[in-house]
Amino acid sequence: MAEVWPKPVRIVATRFVVYREVDAAGPLDYWVKLKPQEYLQGALLQYSTEHALYIVTVEAPADLAVVSPWPRIVSARRKAGENI
Repeated sequence: MAEVWPKPVRIVATRFVVYREVDAAGPLDYWVKLKPQEYLQGALLQYSTEHALYIVTVEAPADLAVVSPWPRIVSARRKAGENI
């Protein structure tokens, strides 16, 4: 069986949604806007002809009382000659 190594990728997005504390009406949606040149951190795995993309998560900011996973936000670091 071949080994599978994750490849780090930047996922282009303008915003993402998380759920905050649950009240009597249910979970509260909370949209988070990304700043220009910010991306979500992902891990791309490939095995034979199959691909899987995972979103890397971290602890959410404590002041938001988020109850769903919080994606890791990364900034673009351009290499010489790279177009984004």
